[in-house]
Amino acid sequence: MAHKFSLYIRDENLSEVEKVKKRQKLVKSSRTGDFQELFDIHFPVEKAGTSNCENMIGSIEIPVGLVGPVKVKNFLNVSKNINKDDEVVSVDDIFIPLATTEGALIASINRGCKALTLANNLSVVINKVGMARALVFECESTLEAYEFVDWIKNNLKTFASYCESTSKHLKFLTYQSFIRGRHVYLRFSFDTEEAMGMNMVTIALKFAWNKVKKDHKKVKLLSLSGNVCTDKKDSVLNRMFGRGFNVELEAFLSKEILADIFDVNAKDLVKSHVAKNLVGSNVAGSMAQNMHVANALAAFYIATGQDPAHVVGGSESSVTFEEAGDGLYVALTLPTVSVGSIGGGTWLPKQTQARSLILSGNDEENNTANSTILALCAGVAALAGEISGLCALTNQSLASAHQKLARCNFNLRGQVTNTSHE
Repeated sequence: MAHKFSLYIRDENLSEVEKVKKRQKLVKSSRTGDFQELFDIHFPVEKAGTSNCENMIGSIEIPVGLVGPVKVKNFLNVSKNINKDDEVVSVDDIFIPLATTEGALIASINRGCKALTLANNLSVVINKVGMARALVFECESTLEAYEFVDWIKNNLKTFASYCESTSKHLKFLTYQSFIRGRHVYLRFSFDTEEAMGMNMVTIALKFAWNKVKKDHKKVKLLSLSGNVCTDKKDSVLNRMFGRGFNVELEAFLSKEILADIFDVNAKDLVKSHVAKNLVGSNVAGSMAQNMHVANALAAFYIATGQDPAHVVGGSESSVTFEEAGDGLYVALTLPTVSVGSIGGGTWLPKQTQARSLILSGNDEENNTANSTILALCAGVAALAGEISGLCALTNQSLASAHQKLARCNFNLRGQVTNTSHE
């Protein structure tokens, strides 16, 4: 009979460290093997075990690389309602930490960053569209559903004030309503300042509903999330309205940069883009009109303590490649970038240090990347990866690069001479 045990330890007299050690002993008693590397932990167990990871037994390290420096010549944060020309600023010497086990990824993104820096015309526009959460209600009839939506519209200010009362860092932005039969979906978006804010918004909406539900005895809250948010799933709504940050990037790459760094020309690159990112995505029924945005986002999210599952929404991004003069115009739209500089796993020591690498300067208080800069970095890494990756596909060097940088077959590595990732 198999040895049965529970890793959930209820003894409140034990510290988190003691609970971890007890679980490790239980695991070793029922499994064969050496788990010392897995059991080795280099962060505060007490905090992680009570706020980040239940049933903790150890930790897993992921290699971290650094790409850059890259310069953003024109940066505009429209979230602040900026309309002055002098509010467009430049951000110099950005380094972007990436955590991954996919060989060639960081080399490729770094190559894209090199091209963007040489071009010296990268522009980034960021709009904080807010963290969204959509409640789903059940009414007695469709008529009741419409009456409930009308009530929300007429009492929105009061409802929003209840939400904002739960945190001084929360500000209501907008909402949308949808009716299906007698079901009502209310999608609310909030500015959550430096936090990614999903939990903050969820708590606020539950509190607000508890304040008003006595006035709606025929309306039942079915779920605090009705999948219209939309969280960690494909979503047309997220592409329309955004979630978290909407990030827009554009740059122009001269024919010299294309030839010297990527060994391609604009005409061939655009042809590959149309066939792959546009037509190919259409054939597949995919809303993600890009090559591999998810690669950059996953690596950046993990390195900086973000929730990596938000890669799903972030991957639904659209890249543009166009011939422009004798070079290439490239742009990338990421409508759903969910990042924060506080909360979640951002407090972890290594992730904190990784974020401190992003901006230059000796003043630790002023050079720490805030959530807006994190969104900017996510976009820059993604754009650099799109440029470099598609160039490697266009000049047929992708496979050889992976043979050299991402395979354990050392015999093949010695045979590769023309790699796209330098």
